[in-house]
Amino acid sequence: MIHVRDHKTPYLIEPWGHIGPRRRKLLEDSWAGLFRKHILTALPVHKITSCYASGCGKTGKEIYASLGALILQQMHDLTDEETVLSPAMIKVL
Repeated sequence: MIHVRDHKTPYLIEPWGHIGPRRRKLLEDSWAGLFRKHILTALPVHKITSCYASGCGKTGKEIYASLGALILQQMHDLTDEETVLSPAMIKVL
């Protein structure tokens, strides 16, 4: 069974509590903070859960990761190969 986390429900324990306030502010002010607050909560993961095996991996993490990668790929007009490479490798190519 695949359990998809409802990202609109607040956390009981803050998962990023170990990050210092300066680094946390940098993350929140970057594209990652925007993605986490506005895009992640609106992803239609329930439409593609049937495409994933229920016994493999972490409950809904792969679904969010793959949809997020597709969004970033389209935003930056990347090929499939560029999407899986790190940004440092893209600059080298």
